[in-house]
Amino acid sequence: YQIRKLLMGMGFPEDTWHKRVEVLSGGEKTRLSLAKLLLQSPDVLLLDEPTNHLDLETLDWLEDYLQGYRGAVLMVSHDQHFLDRVCTKVLSLYAGKTKLYNCNFSTFLVRREEEEAVERKHYQQTMEKAAKLEDFAKRNMARASTRNMAKSRLKMLERLDTTAPEEIRHVHIQFGIEPESEPYLDVLQAKDCTIGVEGVPLCSDLDFTLERGDRLAVIGKNGCGKTTFLRTVLGEVKPLKGKLIIGGGVKIGVQRQNVFSIENESPLMYIWDRYPTMDQLEIRKLLALVGFRDEEVFTDAKGLSGGELARLNLARLSLEHPNFLLLDEPSNHLDIFSKQVLREALENYKGTLLLVSHDRWLMEALNCRVLAMENGKGTFYDNYEAYRTQKLSQRLEEAPKETRPSEEPVGVDPKQLRRERAAYRQQKAAMEKQIEELEGTVQALQEQIQLPEIAVDAPRLQELCEELEQAQQLLSELTERYLTDYLDEK
Repeated sequence: YQIRKLLMGMGFPEDTWHKRVEVLSGGEKTRLSLAKLLLQSPDVLLLDEPTNHLDLETLDWLEDYLQGYRGAVLMVSHDQHFLDRVCTKVLSLYAGKTKLYNCNFSTFLVRREEEEAVERKHYQQTMEKAAKLEDFAKRNMARASTRNMAKSRLKMLERLDTTAPEEIRHVHIQFGIEPESEPYLDVLQAKDCTIGVEGVPLCSDLDFTLERGDRLAVIGKNGCGKTTFLRTVLGEVKPLKGKLIIGGGVKIGVQRQNVFSIENESPLMYIWDRYPTMDQLEIRKLLALVGFRDEEVFTDAKGLSGGELARLNLARLSLEHPNFLLLDEPSNHLDIFSKQVLREALENYKGTLLLVSHDRWLMEALNCRVLAMENGKGTFYDNYEAYRTQKLSQRLEEAPKETRPSEEPVGVDPKQLRRERAAYRQQKAAMEKQIEELEGTVQALQEQIQLPEIAVDAPRLQELCEELEQAQQLLSELTERYLTDYLDEK
């Protein structure tokens, strides 16, 4: 019961329970690992970015689960909405110092800002006092009658702590995107449009118009077609049916979800290669605005974090001056402070915004219309709060379903039933043995392929790889059959 409850909560419907783990996507494997961890019910849960790769429904479920969790939870997260709902304390780490706040994250931000204001005011008062003491000493040191008072003021000045306070914030980013032209009123039109990949429909009957200045957030479970929708807008994938029409005068700027595709080049060369007419000083000023300073502009892309790569992409976007912005999970990899700057930049953006995101805090802050892709259809909501309210109402209306064991068949000959069950067990044991033998064959082939002498024997290597592929395919088919035929054994 606990396993089924967790699998359903973590976004695994019943028809996926019997898949092989190796065929799951990266996001599904992350969710499965988290479900396995929660089943252990440890006294202390250590979670590093637990909301990554989770869709909105799973996020809501996880928040509810952790709110009722009896043990302690220590987590690192950049999801402000998640932190506000789950956490009761915040541990601030900065410049080798720690401080514990007994509040949620939003309250922590307010308190931290208040503390910074007090520190700045105290520092300003100290510097004003120091200036007065220094001025008095300069004016009165020359006269014998006031020299002792001047020396006294200098001693007071030495005792003052004039060290500037540490700014308790991450790399300060100043980021903005300014469209260089206005498009026609209709920026994007969908007419009876069905999107999909390789002939498989993901979302059907899309019919809407996105006008100049509109903001639309596209949400839905992983794999529902959100990124495919963006790729269809960009013309990289053709609609399976209907049309997606880009309006006149539209200039598109796009940031994709995979920021790690940047080649091995420094931030400076990444911008310079795309804008060769810019001089180095201009580029360095731009990079400084998104957090790259001094020698950091020469860092190889291999040494950059996901957040740094995301900020580098934002710098590129600011130079493109698009009037239609397509962003696929733009807040991924950004720390909370960088997210706040991104939010401010998008709030001030005068163009049209199409956003794919699981970041509830960002959607709420931007007050976007919402296109929810669910069950192969697209439904529009005025904002994220309207979507969330509708989903909560739907959950309350749905009565929980309990699984009960089937009753013993009526009117069946007991002897015949025993014979059938014996044959069933024999067939099951035979299939289990066949699966075990195939698993051994796969392991042996994998080990053989790794041998040094095989690595230099191309014909033999190719032969072994083909054998391994055939064995893995057979193992997968046999396992699928086993799970289908024998899982519901009573």
